[in-house]
Amino acid sequence: MMEVMSLALDQMRWQPFPFQLITLFTAVYLYPQRASIFLYALLVATYFYSGLHKLNLGFNNIITKTIKVSIKNQLKNIKM
Repeated sequence: MMEVMSLALDQMRWQPFPFQLITLFTAVYLYPQRASIFLYALLVATYFYSGLHKLNLGFNNIITKTIKVSIKNQLKNIKM
C-alpha cells in the first residue's frame, strides 16, 4: 500500500520496478500456488521489453559501426 501511495504522489518513481513489484505481490496474494509462474512471466516480459526498445535506428547504427571497426582491426592483426 505504501508503494502505491508513493507512486501516486511522485511520478518520477514510475519506473518498471515498482510496477513489477506490485504485480508480483498481487499475484502472490491472489494465487500463491502460481507465484513462480507469474515471476517467470514478469522476468521474460522485462527482458523482452528491454531488448525490444533497443530496436531503433540509432542503436543499430552504433552497433554495426562498432562491429565493423572491430572486424577490420581483427583482420589487420591477422594479416600482420
